[in-house]
This record gives sequence, C-alpha cells and structure tokens, in this order.
Amino acid sequence: MFQITEKWINENRTANGGWTNAQWEAIGATSKLRRQSGWKKFLIGGYITEAQKLAFEECSSTYSKRTPRDRKETADEVVDRVLAEFQDKVSMSDSENDAIEYFAARLKSELKVAKLRV
Repeated sequence: MFQITEKWINENRTANGGWTNAQWEAIGATSKLRRQSGWKKFLIGGYITEAQKLAFEECSSTYSKRTPRDRKETADEVVDRVLAEFQDKVSMSDSENDAIEYFAARLKSELKVAKLRV
C-alpha cells in the first residue's frame, strides 16, 4: 500500500498543471470529490495500491480525445524547425548557411516585436 502525500500529488501534475480524468479514475476519486474544495486534503494520508499509484503516475500524460492538450509551438520553435528541415534538404555553402541563419534570427526578432504590438 502507498500513502498519498501532497508532494506526490503535485509531482504528478500534467504539463498544464492539472490532473487528467484518467488519474482521478486511477485513485478512485469521484467527480463529486473533484468539485469540492479541500479535495487534496481529503486524499492526503489515504492509502492506495501500488497499481493505483503507478496508474496515477503514468496517466499524467494521458488526455481525453475531446480536449486537445498538445502544446503549441512557439514562434521561435517553428522557425528553428523549418530552418533545420530546410538545411537537411538543401546543400549550401558556409556563407549561404550563415545568411539563412541570420535571416532566421532576424525573423525571430521581428516576430517578438510583432507579438508585443498585438
């Protein structure tokens, strides 16, 4: 048996900072309990099986089909990804490669400025 601690609950949050329905189901938490304030205090100190513990930990990256949770790429990540794909497909001289990397850096800078204006 595993005793639930606040540290363990918090360590197994999703990337978005919450918990998934699959995690709630793994430890037997009802939807009524989830909606109540103080749900965490209610669970802390309780015991679950090792199987429930493992399921709760593994389900922190499992999302329902109706709520997309894929993290969106930042503008910098998109530029880096496209640049890497381009460089893999096209052979360039060092000076051409430097020019493309300069352009990518400039594009990132302009995107940040544009984001500030919005």
